[in-house]
Amino acid sequence: MRLYVDEIQLTINTHENESIDTMKEQIYEKTKEYTESNASNAGHEDLPVEPERMRLFANGRELNKSDTLSWAGVTPQHLVQVMVRYRNGGKK
Repeated sequence: MRLYVDEIQLTINTHENESIDTMKEQIYEKTKEYTESNASNAGHEDLPVEPERMRLFANGRELNKSDTLSWAGVTPQHLVQVMVRYRNGGKK
């Protein structure tokens, strides 16, 4: 996963029949851990990233909440991009 919040890269352990909603929850939990374990990101205004602020893309298309990784053709070699909406509609 690559989050477009300071180009953070996360590894998520999942399986091919995982729903996108479940992946978003996993990303949210990882961004909470990332914030807590990395002093330079403590208090980062865009972390953690809540699922409702995420848009996931792979293979040139947006992944919808009812999609699964296998349906979207995502394999372990693929990178899933996570676009993040800023909080309160603001910009950096």
